[in-house]
Amino acid sequence: MIEVQGLTRTYGDYTAIDDVSFTCKPGRVTGFLGPNGAGKTTTMRIMIGLTTATRGEATIGGYHYHDIVNPGRHVGVLLDASAQHAGRTGQEILRIGARTMDLPSSRVDEMLAQVSLSESEAKRKLRNYSLGMKQRLGIAHALLGDPEVLILDEPANGLDPAGIRWMRDLLRDYARRGGTVLLSSHLLHEVELVADELILIGHGKIVAQGDKESLSAADAKQSTLVTAHDNVQLAAALAAEGLESTPRARACASLPARRT
Repeated sequence: MIEVQGLTRTYGDYTAIDDVSFTCKPGRVTGFLGPNGAGKTTTMRIMIGLTTATRGEATIGGYHYHDIVNPGRHVGVLLDASAQHAGRTGQEILRIGARTMDLPSSRVDEMLAQVSLSESEAKRKLRNYSLGMKQRLGIAHALLGDPEVLILDEPANGLDPAGIRWMRDLLRDYARRGGTVLLSSHLLHEVELVADELILIGHGKIVAQGDKESLSAADAKQSTLVTAHDNVQLAAALAAEGLESTPRARACASLPARRT
């Protein structure tokens, strides 16, 4: 389980995230949605100790990330698929990860097969990987230690449609087996097909969160107040588009005519 409480990060007068709180539960895929610059990556970096919070805290399984012994065996992370040595092969990168986590070398071949990187691709240097291949390798590295929690920042970036479908199936199966997934994206349609819970962030603040059904119901209940020179004609145009409208009483009386 991931628990984030009152997380705030400021840089001088600029507030990157402001009082961010949410929970990600086991057996669920949680989508973390917001435009670029909304605060998603800053939140994730704080969660894994790469950035220090100004206030608040984030725990994974009840522990701060830096207190977890051999964290790769408990938390799989993908924040930047290119953040590896460009001169190493994909196979070498996973082998170093396996040694660091005290895993058998056979785990490397298992992960390469799981993310569909062929033997020849695994022996290619990272600088010669496409973005989609880097994402697959990054996901393989995140899964290497068979962790209980996955934290993935924009993992679909660079994947083709077949790769995106593969990733959805992989994450659904991971959550079905009891794993906790936090998945960020700036594209709603990418996440809503796989996520059970949604967290929406904008300008560093959480603007909405909940399961897809409750958020959809809340959205359906929202209304917009509009006016026009001819409200009758506006209502007719809305009705023609299948949209309901309810006339409201005038909010103020007509102004008196000016004296000349």
